[in-house]
Formats: sequence, structure tokens, C-alpha cells
Amino acid sequence: MEPSPQAGGWQFWIDRGGTFTDVVARTPDGTLCSSKLLSDGGRHYDDAAIEGIRRQLHVATGAPLPLDRIAAVRMGTTVATNALLERKGARVGLLITAGFEDLLSIGDQSRPDLFALKIQRPTPLEQCRHGVVERIDAAGRVETPLQTAGLVTLLQQWRDSGIDSLAVVLLHSSRNPCHELAIAALARPLAFQYIALSHQVSPLPKCVVRGQTTVLDAYLTPPLQRYVQTLQRQLGDVQLQFMTSSGGLAEPARFTGSEAVLSGPAGGVIGAVQACRDLGRTRCIGFDMGGTSTDVFHWGGTLERCGEALIAGLRIQKPMLDINTVASGGGSVISWREGRLRVGPHSAGSNPGPACYGLGGPATITDANLLVGHLCPTQLPSCFGPGADARLDPAAAACAFGQLLRQAPSGAISADEDADEETALLHLARDALRIANEQMAQAIRAISIARGQDTRDSLLVAFGGAGGQHACEVAELLGISEIHLHPCAGVLSAWGIGQARLLTLVEKSTDLKLLDFCLPAQQQAFTALEALARERLGDADLSLLLSVERRLWCHHGRGEAEFSLHPAAPEAMVRQVQALHHERFGYRLEGVETLRVCRLQLSLSRPEVADAPPADAAVAEQGVLEGPALIPATHGTVVVRSGWASTPCRHGGQLLRRRDGKPREVPAGHGDRPTRATAAKPFSGAVGPGRAGRTNRAVLLELFQNRFMAVAREMGSALRESAQSLNIRERLDYSCALFDPSGRLVAHAPHIPVHLGSMGSAVRAAIALVGNLPEGDALVLNSPARGGTHLPDVTVIARAGTLGWVAARGHHVDIGGITPGSMPAGSTTLQDEGVVLDGWLVRNGVFLEADLRARLNRGRHPSRHPELNLMDLLAQLAAVRRGVAELHGLALREGDSRVKEAMAALLRLGRDGLLRRLHSLSSGQVRHRLDGGLTLALAIRPSADHLTLDFSGTSAQCPGNRNAPPAITHSAVLYVLRCLLGDGVPLNEGVMEPVTLVLPPGSLLDPSAGAAVVAGNVETSQAVVDLLMAGFGLQACSQGTMNNLTLGSCRGTYYETLCGGSGAGPGYGGCGGVHSHMTNSRLTDPEVLEAAMPLRLEGFGLRAGSGGDGTWRGGDGVERCLRALQPLTLSLLSSRRETAPEGLAGGGNGRCGDNAVQRRDGPWQRLAGDVQLCLAAGDRLRLRTPGGGGYGKTSPQAAGDGSPQGLGEEARSPGS
Repeated sequence: MEPSPQAGGWQFWIDRGGTFTDVVARTPDGTLCSSKLLSDGGRHYDDAAIEGIRRQLHVATGAPLPLDRIAAVRMGTTVATNALLERKGARVGLLITAGFEDLLSIGDQSRPDLFALKIQRPTPLEQCRHGVVERIDAAGRVETPLQTAGLVTLLQQWRDSGIDSLAVVLLHSSRNPCHELAIAALARPLAFQYIALSHQVSPLPKCVVRGQTTVLDAYLTPPLQRYVQTLQRQLGDVQLQFMTSSGGLAEPARFTGSEAVLSGPAGGVIGAVQACRDLGRTRCIGFDMGGTSTDVFHWGGTLERCGEALIAGLRIQKPMLDINTVASGGGSVISWREGRLRVGPHSAGSNPGPACYGLGGPATITDANLLVGHLCPTQLPSCFGPGADARLDPAAAACAFGQLLRQAPSGAISADEDADEETALLHLARDALRIANEQMAQAIRAISIARGQDTRDSLLVAFGGAGGQHACEVAELLGISEIHLHPCAGVLSAWGIGQARLLTLVEKSTDLKLLDFCLPAQQQAFTALEALARERLGDADLSLLLSVERRLWCHHGRGEAEFSLHPAAPEAMVRQVQALHHERFGYRLEGVETLRVCRLQLSLSRPEVADAPPADAAVAEQGVLEGPALIPATHGTVVVRSGWASTPCRHGGQLLRRRDGKPREVPAGHGDRPTRATAAKPFSGAVGPGRAGRTNRAVLLELFQNRFMAVAREMGSALRESAQSLNIRERLDYSCALFDPSGRLVAHAPHIPVHLGSMGSAVRAAIALVGNLPEGDALVLNSPARGGTHLPDVTVIARAGTLGWVAARGHHVDIGGITPGSMPAGSTTLQDEGVVLDGWLVRNGVFLEADLRARLNRGRHPSRHPELNLMDLLAQLAAVRRGVAELHGLALREGDSRVKEAMAALLRLGRDGLLRRLHSLSSGQVRHRLDGGLTLALAIRPSADHLTLDFSGTSAQCPGNRNAPPAITHSAVLYVLRCLLGDGVPLNEGVMEPVTLVLPPGSLLDPSAGAAVVAGNVETSQAVVDLLMAGFGLQACSQGTMNNLTLGSCRGTYYETLCGGSGAGPGYGGCGGVHSHMTNSRLTDPEVLEAAMPLRLEGFGLRAGSGGDGTWRGGDGVERCLRALQPLTLSLLSSRRETAPEGLAGGGNGRCGDNAVQRRDGPWQRLAGDVQLCLAAGDRLRLRTPGGGGYGKTSPQAAGDGSPQGLGEEARSPGS
């Protein structure tokens, strides 16, 4: 811990959280005392931190603080996070490279909720924006000098209009910041409250996330600094420091908004790590369960930091402690949705809070813990109720659960005439706790698996107000046999802030070959970083800053996975990477000569001073205690389950151990029910067996849906991290899913819709091909005749014994064909599109590399990048192996029959969800005309127990490549039905059980073998969805295309799909610049794109006015312009260039898209929707994507999509 700033004074360590503010005070004699109060004091006090100090010093509310008694205050605060969530930040003006004014709003073009038709992106934080004429290239060279004419006038106008904070984001400024520095020099005399320059906020590439971080910094720093100044006025000359997201302390003047978003949780990490060290341990998993959410993290001897995180829907690029947050906290709301008992994601907060707070709140996890006896009201402060002076109210909790019980759907709860209502409430509460525990255990399992760690080897450090109530069951789910409850567990984040050190951390992006990064070069680079770090510390006492930590990150070629290393000789670092790679992915890394250093990091901090942790009198006096028991502790309780024993630690707190060293399996509906107690005492008995199955069905569905989806997400993480291609690691053009033994889709991660609904066809084709695939073997398929969609989408399939199947599909950058990228605009046969794969990948446990190479190189048009294919297939293989292992782990815990029963139950849930809606569906017919004279037709015929979707009347198979194999229509139908049913019904193939698809043989939707299909997957699929949306009256047409652009050069192949406008619907406008329906792939960051390919992106923005009119306007398309720097081959597949996206219910059509090329400096020439051509150096390509259709007749109240508008249609093209 830090040395005391002055002898004889009080020190206060404060964690201001979303629900509670925790205060730990160190008295002049070294004694620790703590308190907890609501963060929202209502009318009773203004600021919880200051009020907490007053209460510790016994000073009346509102009275001045006795500053002579206070030595220091350290704080972690949610002020910045609250300002972000409540949109109460500064008024920000954004200066960005001209032509990219809408870049940060468009972001990576993905939509946050895969199945939400009303797409809601975070509201832009800036109030206004302006494009600055300047350009720096990917190497840091000035291509267009900064034009400052009129800039000072503009900035003065902004200041006069109330803009008080300025964000400056210029492309490639992390390579060369000269233009950003010049703008700052112009702006400083205008007295902006704060100026954020992107290269200073985050000196790393990727301008989108760096820019979003910069705007966030400009938005949050002024209100954060106002709060800091308010504290300083009340604290006078008292030393004040703040906890940052990176895990260190910062002086007030250097505490900025982008460094404060994980301020409080970071204190918890430091506290848990110190607790682990006090026990002499070198590995732990932190489990911080608070009122609003739960934070989990891993520690293996060094603090683990990540460089990017998603906070309130915004990506932030800052070094911060690697903390995973799950929306299961004490305040998580419990509800019923579509026959499933749900916990979260909504929270009751602190006002009204849980029902037991006495303010009319809903049933929550805190109420459940109170009902089952896991909470002692006397162990929590009397700060609840209307007067903020009452204890928790068990009667209010019981009332809320009684209402929840009466709302239970038919069939969700088993009938039991012998049970009384109290027993039913207890079972319902216990079931909710089981779901919450599962969600938290899954979050821990995810971070452990991502690091290749076995959770069973770790100590679980449980803390937070609710940590001790859930620790045993979470540990059992993870196979952990030891738990530590620190004496300050209820306020450990605050205590951890007291253990933190003053820290500055600096980073630099680089691109060096690891084997060439010799020790002298390392010394030179880190010496420069250390000088920068010392400069940033300013007036801090440098004599105390003795601890220096140096780290670097490297990656393998174009792989996503980065490996954190300690500087050493290059050969030694290569060995470090190989060991880490094998630990994480399970196979040896080849091609070490391609390892590259991408980032350097140096931190300066004060040395640690050991400090004995406090003892908790409430637990120190207890001896060894066998579970089941309830131990009251300061600010909470510890539940010791059967099979566990609690032993006091030397410095206080408890060490809980499984008596047999093994976790037990907990049957559904059963659990320990402690009696309420005021002292540690055993409790006996579990909930009565007569009611054990009361909520079994609802709990089974929710638990296993979460478990199966977690497996698919973990598969996706393994695939992305180990893949080599930009398509998978940057664009996220991949999907992972689980299937039952017959090959029906059961669960998936939120990946690419066109993949998810069609992968089941591929799995069933695999079953037909080989029957019971031996475990350990794998198949690789991309053939349209075997459930494939188009050849670049390659699927790897494996079997998990009798449990079912797993599959991972990824879009390969090239699989052969007549053009680079395997997306030829002019293909007429399947052979034109690449290599067909439909056989073994692994047989008898052997990866068939030689056979696979032969297949990739055969035929008239072999793969151009077989090595990249092999590396991505290895990544897909790692993903399916992880899925198999996780399914077997689940079966080991729950039993094979239970896993298969859950799969069947979830499929029935999908089926029943559709059956319940059939009565509300109407018969109807709809036809859509497509580009090229093609037609799609649909007749909808619902009955009481069946739905027929008849596509008779659809155009015959075309000679081009718009033909769509049946798996694509199956996928589109499944997606639309999932949108129709809402998020209570999982997307699985049970939904399709009552559905009959009529696809005319030889038609566009059921072409003959050998037909060209590459555009059927990406273009016809979108048209089918629009047709179905119109038929069901759900939404006007979206852009109806993926705008597929493939570029080939001497440096490789690049593929992207491009966003447009989404359709409007009843009660909402469309969204502009977003991917819709059958794809959700990300767009490669402009700086990454320009570094990878010989081209210049000259502009990218919204296409104002391209959305259709109506009561609710369609979303706008985008305009994108690029210039070739070297010769490029180009293939473009796009739709809605001739026929407009149609409106619905009287709404207007969206505008058609258009494509154009400019040769050198000649005129723009319009291109067809599908085109192949070559670009010479200096040629430019412009894409304008369609807008979405409007909904409802135009009225004076016509509403747009709410998105900031970009360049008008008649304005110059971006970059022109």
C-alpha cells in the first residue's frame, strides 16, 4: 500500500458505485472502519462521497468537513459513466478529416441487436462536426497540407454557440500528429474548456475506435473535472487522487473522462489481487457482485490489461484492466418472457431499487437472497425506505415474488397441490438465483477459456455486496474448490483503491519484425517512452517513482490474437509466443518469421509497501465451520453450502474449501436454504423435495439456452483470435453454432444471420455423407449441394459424441474462381466461383493437410491463397474442438440425457412460439421486382397449426450468379420468423417445424446442380428477407443488397460488404449507414485498410435524403470513394441499382444505389450493379448505397431516422 501522506490524519478510500457508495476509512492509529450508503441520496444528501466522510467523522449532514483531521482521499467514481449513460456530458464540437464527417456515427457499420428491426445506435456525443481539409497517408507522410483558412472563425462560432469542448480526429494522426497539433494551437486562444487530440488520447491505429474514444474524452472530461473541482473546494488542501481504468491512481488535473469509465471496478481488481498476494497465491479469479452488475477478471501474477472495450455501446481504445461485466447484480430484475424465467439485463438501480428497499421496486436477485435466507437485514445499513432510515423489508420482497408467481406462463411451473405459497415463492427465488449464478459462471468461464486457463486451478476471490451469497454455487459451477472472502469483501473495491499506486502508462504503436527487434533497439524505444511517461507526471515527486514495467505485444502475420511479452532477446520472445499460442489454442504456431511487434507499453509507478490487511471481528472469532451455514460479515453475509468448510484466515476473512476437493452437481430446483441468523451458525435442510420440480421447465430452458449460447460464443472467440484473414478477424464474417443429434440448429452466437439458418443444412448433409462421424474427426464443406450457400463460406463440422454437432463457418478471402476473392460478378457456373470442398478435414485424428492442399489447388481456378485457407481452417478446427470440449464439459456436469433433453425442450419452445402466433397472421401475396428483370413471389397461407410459404411464381434460374440454393431461403425464413416472434423465442430450427416451404425446382430459389450461386448468398438472400418482411407487414424494404466489393492486388485480396439504409416500420424510422438483415459483418477500419492495401479511402459518409419518405422515414444509404494507388482488380456485386427499395403502408421508396468509376482525372462513368474491371493507379471508384423504404403516408409529422446527415446527393463526392 502507499505510504501515508501525513502522519496523524484520516485517510478515506471511496468507491462510488451505481447503487452503493462504499467508504473505507483509515484512522490515525491505523484502524480500518467502513460504511456503505446509497449513491443516490435523494433529498437527504447531495454527494454520497462527502456524506460518507462526514459519517465516519461523526459530522452532521451539510456541515463543513474538519479538514485538519483528513490526510488524504482516494476515490473511484461513476461520475463519468453516469454522465455517459444519462447523456449529461459537455457540448462537443468534432473536427475530423474532410469526407469522413459521418465516420464515427457509422462506426463499423454493424447493428447492436441482430434481430431488432428498430435499430438503435448510441446517440452521437458531439453536437456539431466539421470536415478539415488535410490528409496524411498510412506511412505518416503529409499528402494534403492542413488548410486553416476559416478554421478560427468556425471555432469562434462554435464557442459563441455554447460548444465548450473540442475533439480533433484526423486520419493517421497516430503516425504523424502535426496537423492535430496545429489545430490545437489555433484553438487554445479561444478558451475551450477542454481540447482532446486523438493521438494524445490514444496513440494507436484504427481511427474509428480512436476517434470514438476522443469524442468520449471530450464529452466526459469537463463534467468529471467539475465534480473534481467541487470535491477540491470541499477538501481544500487535502491530498486527492482518483482511480483510473488502468489500475493506478491519477492526480486530479490528469483524471480524464476516457480514463474514468472503469474507475470503481479497477479498485476491486487491485483489492482482490492484494488479497490473493496476502495469502501467498499467484493465481485468482475475481468475482465482484454489486447491486447493478457483476465484474469478473483473471489474475495470473501480473495485472492483465486490454486495449479496447465496449462501454455503453461505444468502443473505447485505452489501456484498461481486463474486466468482464455481466448484467447480473443484486438489482437485476426477474421476469417471465416466452415461457422462460429471465434474470436481467435490466436493473432496478438504487431508486426504486429492489422491492425490499421499500420504494415499490420489482422482484430482483436481492429480494431472492432475502427470501431464501441468504441475507441478514441487520448486516446492512438502515438506509432504505422513503425516509432512507429503514432496514430491508422481507414482506415487500415476498409480495413482489408473489406477483411474479401469479404471472408465470401456463406450463412453466409444475402443479403441486400439496405446496403452500411460501414454499412456491422460495422455489421461484431459488430458481432465479440459479439462473443468475449460471450467468456469472459463464462470464468467468469465458475469460478463462480465452486465456487457455483451467478455472479449477484458481482461487475464487469473492467480494462486493452480494459476492459472499453466491460464491459457493458459482465456484461449484466452475469446478473451483477454494474461495477467499476478504475481511473487507463487502467494500473491497474501496479497500483496493487504498492499495493502489500512482501510475502513468504510455503506449506506442509500431510494426516491426519480432526477430529483428534486438535488445539495443528495445532499449532505445523504451527509453523514449520512459521520458514521455515522466513528462506526463508533471509535478509528481519523481524520487518515489521507481517501479518501471515494460511490455510489448506481437501478433502472427495478419492474426487477431495478440500476445503480451516481457522484452527479451528475439529468440526468447519467439519461445514465449509459441508457449502462449499452444496454451491458448492447443496447436503449435508455425511461421514464426512472420511474428510482428505491434505495440509497446511502459508504466511508471511508486513501489509497493506491504500493509497488513484488516481483521474482521465478525468472522475472526469463528473457528472452522462446516456447511451449510450462514456467516454474518461486515456489509453482507457469507453462505457456506453443504460440502464446504470455512476457516478463518490469519489476517481475517475466510477461506472456504470443498471438503472433498471436488465441486458437486446441483440438481435443478434444489439448494441450501439457510435460516436467518445474527451470528455464524449452521443451517439445515434443503427446499422440500415435493416442490423440487415446480419451476423445472422454465429454469431448464433459461439455464441451457444461456449455456448453449455461451458455448457458441466461446467457439467464435477461438475462431476470431486464431484466424489469419481480415474477413474473419476484422470483419467478423463468421458464425458458430450447436446442433442436436439429428442436425437441427439449437443455439448460436450473434454472428451472421445468413450463415446461422443455413448451417443446419450443411450439418444434415454431413450426417448423410458419413453417418456417425468419429469423435476427433472433422469435415469441411462449402458445396451448395451439401447445405452450402456460396463457395467462400466454408464450414467445418465436428460431432460431440451422442450429444450433437458443432460447426464453424467462415468467409475465406479466396477459394479460387475467375477473380481474386472468389466473388466474381461474371460467373455463370459453379466452377467459375472456386474450389468445391465436401470431404474430410481431420480423419482418424490426423489433419489431412496434404490432401487439403491438393483439393485447394485442383480445377481450372484453384485458390490463390492456399496457405491462408489452411490457417483459417485450423482456426475453424480450433473453434469446433472448443465447442466439442465445452459440450462434453456440460454433459459431465449435467448428464448426457439432461443436455439432450434441454436441446429438445428448446426446439419445442421455438415451435410453440410460432404456433402461438399463427392465429394473428393473415394470408396474403406479394411480389417484388429485382434488378435484371427478375421477380420474387410469395404466398403466405397460415392455419391453426401450420404455415405455408409458397414461392411459386418466382423467376426461373438465371444464367448469372443470383441463384440461391434452398439453404439460403431456409435461412431467410428462419431469420424473419425470429424477428416476428421477438427476443423471448430463441432462434432455432424448432421454429421451422410447423413451416412448409414451397420452392419451385429450377427456379431462382432452387437452382440445378452446378449453377452459379455466389450472389445468391449475398444479394438474393436480402431480397427474400425484404419480400417476407413486406408479406408479414413488418417493415419496409431495407437497402436489399450487401454491396460486395472485392479487390485484388500484388499485396493480397480484400473483401468488404457495405452498409446502407434500413427500412422504416410501424412506429419507428429506419437507421442510416448500417448493415441490415442477412449480414452484420464489420467494415475494416480506414487506417487498417490503407495499411493493408494500395489504395486511399477518400471519403465515406451518409447519403443524405436517400431514405424513403413517409410517416416514418427510411434510413439513408452511404457514399464511399476510394482511389487506387497501384493497379487493382475489382469485382462488384450489388443490387437495387435499377429497382428501388419499396416502402410499406404508403411509405415512399428509398433511392436506388449507383456505382461509378473515374479514370485518372476524367469524368465519372456509371457502372452496372455487377461488374468486373481493372483500376489503374489514380483511378477512383465511387459507391452510393440504397436508402431504406419509408413507412406510412407522408404527413407533417414525418420523422427521419435520427442519424446525423452527411453529404447531399448533389454535393461533391467524398474526396472529389
